[in-house]
Amino acid sequence: MFRIAMKAVELSIAMTLAAAVLVALHPYKASASSQLPALSGRTLFTSAAEVFQLRAFSYSPTPIGACLPSSSTIDERFIRRDAPMMVAAGANAIRIYGGLRIARNGQFDFGVSSAFFQEAASNGLWVIVGTYVPPDMDFGNPATRALLVRAHTNLVSRFKNESNILMWALGNEVDQWLANTNQLKNWYSVVDEIAHAIRQEQGGGTGPSYGPYVTCVNGAFNSSIENKPLVPTDDIATNIDLWGVNIYSGPTLGGLFIQVAQNTTKPFWIAEMGIDSYDNASRIEDQTSQAKYVEALWEQVLAHRKLVIGGVLAFYSDEWWKDPAGQCAVHNTGGGAYGNGPDNFINEEWLGVASVSVIPGGIDAILPKKAFYEIERLWLGDCPCFGFTNAAPFLSSYNAIDRSTNAFNNYAGYQYAFHSGNGSPVIRCDVKGASLNPGDRALHVRLTQPAGSTFGFFGIAETLFPDELNALSGVSGVDLRPFDTISFDAWLGTAGATNRWRIRLEDSDFVNEWQNVNLNLMPLTTNIQSFVIPVRNFVSSGAKRVDLSRVVQIVFQPNVPESVTLSSSLLIDLVVDNLRIYSSATTNESFMARIARRVVVEDRVETTIAFPVDPRADHIVQCWNGISAAAWTNLPGGPHNRGCANDESSHQSRYYRVLRQPK
Repeated sequence: MFRIAMKAVELSIAMTLAAAVLVALHPYKASASSQLPALSGRTLFTSAAEVFQLRAFSYSPTPIGACLPSSSTIDERFIRRDAPMMVAAGANAIRIYGGLRIARNGQFDFGVSSAFFQEAASNGLWVIVGTYVPPDMDFGNPATRALLVRAHTNLVSRFKNESNILMWALGNEVDQWLANTNQLKNWYSVVDEIAHAIRQEQGGGTGPSYGPYVTCVNGAFNSSIENKPLVPTDDIATNIDLWGVNIYSGPTLGGLFIQVAQNTTKPFWIAEMGIDSYDNASRIEDQTSQAKYVEALWEQVLAHRKLVIGGVLAFYSDEWWKDPAGQCAVHNTGGGAYGNGPDNFINEEWLGVASVSVIPGGIDAILPKKAFYEIERLWLGDCPCFGFTNAAPFLSSYNAIDRSTNAFNNYAGYQYAFHSGNGSPVIRCDVKGASLNPGDRALHVRLTQPAGSTFGFFGIAETLFPDELNALSGVSGVDLRPFDTISFDAWLGTAGATNRWRIRLEDSDFVNEWQNVNLNLMPLTTNIQSFVIPVRNFVSSGAKRVDLSRVVQIVFQPNVPESVTLSSSLLIDLVVDNLRIYSSATTNESFMARIARRVVVEDRVETTIAFPVDPRADHIVQCWNGISAAAWTNLPGGPHNRGCANDESSHQSRYYRVLRQPK
C-alpha cells in the first residue's frame, strides 16, 4: 500500500503503461427477472444497456450418500436452500449439468423440472442448462446424430418458455475425449446441427426475441491437448452463439485469452474454473490456498472483460459422490495429478466453495469456506484492490513484489563495477518491508567485496522510467518540479555491513551525471530509519545540479572512496522501502491506497487506483501525463465513489490524484 494524501491526493511518480485505450469500469448487474441480455460483439447487455457480467456457480447438488446424479431430477429444495446465499454473494447465474441426460443405448431423460427453474427465477438467478452427451458415441453415425438432435429439441420444447434460461450448454468436455481422432470433426458438426435445430425450435433464432443462447463447452485440464485448440475458430459450428471452456490450470488461465482473441469473434465464457480445498501433501484441508486461487482467477476474468462475458466458479458445494465411485457417503480424498495446484494434486470431492454435512431427516447443511467469502467480496462490487502478488508496484515505491524469495522489484536496477575480486551482488526481495507485515517485502541488496579488490562503483538505482532511457523514445525524463519532498525507509540487512551511504538524483544528461549532488545519509543501523529530504537539496550549489524537469534515476551508493584497494573485505547489505516523491502541500491528511497494474491480452496494460472513501463526499480520480502539459483529466466513470477507478492508457508515464468533494 502507499501512504498518500487528500484533499487533492497525488499518487506521486507516474506509472509506466503499455499501449491501450481508456475505458470505464462498468457497473455489472443483471437479474433473471429482466429480459434476456442482448449480444453485441463479444459483450452481453441488459435491457437497461448495462454490461452483463456472468457471475455463476457450477451447481450439481447431490445428497450425501447418493451416487452419480443421473437418475432423478434436481430437488428444488436444494435451490431453495442455496439460492439466497448465492445471490447474497453476488451470483447472478448457476450452471447445471444434467438438464438432458443421454444414455449410450439412445435413451434420454431430463434432470431438471419447471419447479427448479421457477425457484431459481424467484431468487433472480439465470440458469445455464447443461446436457450430458457420452463422449464415446459414434458422432459420424446418422442414427446417433438424429438421436442427439431429437433429444435436444425435446429439451428445448419442454423448457424454452422458462423465463430465466440463459443458455443451452451442449455437452461437457466431449472434445477432450476426442482429440487426435476423426470423431472431433464429427462432434463439432453435430453440435452445429443441434444448435441449428434449437434455433428453429425457438422460432428461428436466439436472443431476446427468440430464446436462450446456444453454447458448447470444451475442456482443458492443466494445458491444451495436442492438436486441439481450446477455442474453436469461427468457421466451426457457425450456429453456436458463444464458446465456453472448462479450464483447470492453477491460479492462472494461461494462454486461454490469446486463443480467444485469435480464434473467434464470438462471445466467450469460462464454463468452469477453480481449485480444491484439500492439501493432499499434508493431508489436511487448506481453505486459504483455495481462496487465493479464486481471487487470482477472478482477477484475470476482470482483466480480460473485453474478451470474456464472465465465468463459472466450480463448484458451489463439495461433491461426495465423485471419487472413488460407489463410496458416496464418505468425503474421500481421491483425485489425480495436477501440475499447477498448490499440492500438484486435485481432490475431486473438495472442489466446492462450501462444505456439506448431514442433517438427519432433512437435506444437507451448507457451510461456506474462505473461498466463498473471497468471491463474495469480488462479486459484490468491492473495488478490485489487487495486491502486489501479480502486479507491478507503483514506480515511486520500493514496496516489492512477493512472488518468491528471488522476486525482483520491477523498477529497481543496479550498477556496479570493480577492477578485481569476485564479489557477486544479490538484489532481491527476501526481507520484510518496513510494515513488518506478512507479504510486505522490501528491496534488499547485498554484495561482499573481497580484500584486495579495487572498489570502483556500486549503486542501487531506482529507474523511474526504464523505457524512457532510450533516446529514440523522444522522452527526456520525469518532471519532478511539482514535488518538494523525497522520503524513504532504509536499514542495514547485516550489522557488520558498511553503514555509510549517500543518495542522489540523476537526470538524462548521463555525460555529466557525476556533477549531480550526492547527499550523505546518517549512519545506518539494522533498525528501520526514516528519511525525509527536500528536493531542493539536490540542486543547492554551483554547477552540481540535477535538472528536475528530466529525472530518470534515484541512486543509493555506498560512501566509499572510489578506486581504492580494499585492505579487508567490504560487506554491502542495504534494505530500502517505501520510497515516495510528493508535494508536502497535499499531505495534510493521510490515508492508504493502492495502485496495481495487470498485463491483459495482446500486451495491453490496465491500471487500477483503489482508495478508501468518505460516504459524505464524491471522489474523482484524475490523471496527468506528467511529461506533457500539466493538465489534470478525470478518468472515465466518475464520480468514483466505489473506491476505485480503472485506467487503460497509451501514455508511458502518468500521475494520479484523487479529489474528494463534499456532496
